[in-house]
Amino acid sequence: MSDASSTTCSCAVHCVAMMHVDSSYRFSEAHVYGLVAEPDNPHDPHAIKVVCTNQDDRHVGYLGSEFARHVKPILEHGNLISITYSAKKSNAYRHILHLEYESPALVAERLRVATLERQLAESIRFSKEPSSVASPKRKRRRVTFSNRPPEIIEHEGSSIDDEEGGE
Repeated sequence: MSDASSTTCSCAVHCVAMMHVDSSYRFSEAHVYGLVAEPDNPHDPHAIKVVCTNQDDRHVGYLGSEFARHVKPILEHGNLISITYSAKKSNAYRHILHLEYESPALVAERLRVATLERQLAESIRFSKEPSSVASPKRKRRRVTFSNRPPEIIEHEGSSIDDEEGGE
């Protein structure tokens, strides 16, 4: 498996609606944050709430709707590695969170590779032809070489001299 830092992606998202959720909460770079999809939200079926995991999953805000649609597939099919808070770039209305994740496509590809490796290991262990790994069978043709020079074929009405500018 390759180095995790070379296969991860990152992006910055906004946490909004803090005053409507928990006005007493103060964001901190020392806190650990998590994201929870909220498909039953009456205002937005793509809503993702931000929780402070080291305070019993305290609900502290929502991802901005412009980000939630893109982050939801990561939560459902990808691998969210870390969430960090950036105090320097945040203000009272928008708190900036940096997400580090593995894309859903990469996670799916790793699962396919693991499945194929498992099938191949089973087929080797039981000494049988693997069912999903194709083994092409090619026909071999006999190639012979002759010592005769190639024949020169002339077409009617033309000769080699005509093509070279001769008579």
